[in-house]
Amino acid sequence: MGHAGDKADEVQALLQERFRFKSRDLHHALRKAGRRIPRRLRVEGEYIALAKHMETNPKLARQIHMARVDAGHRELMEFVGAVNPQDRIVDGILSVLGPLAFGLIVLFALSIVVLRWRGLV
Repeated sequence: MGHAGDKADEVQALLQERFRFKSRDLHHALRKAGRRIPRRLRVEGEYIALAKHMETNPKLARQIHMARVDAGHRELMEFVGAVNPQDRIVDGILSVLGPLAFGLIVLFALSIVVLRWRGLV
């Protein structure tokens, strides 16, 4: 496998590890990661996936801009490497509990207002 193919496989493996999903190739992995990766990095990832397919054909392989592949690979590895799966789980739990706690506080406050209005408190 060539240079771009190795980089595509490396990025795909890191995406699967950090975001905890399975994918058949880098294109599929980027689609599964979706908005968790900035658009600019997704575009660079798509270019790396395209370069992997282009390098199988000698004429197309000459058209690959390896500096872009290298830069995109480096940026993607830095961004995805900084993702902590444990933090994502905690953020998911907090995103559910925050609105629930706010709703309970509002319900409690309204209960006190109604009890005070009725003269029971």
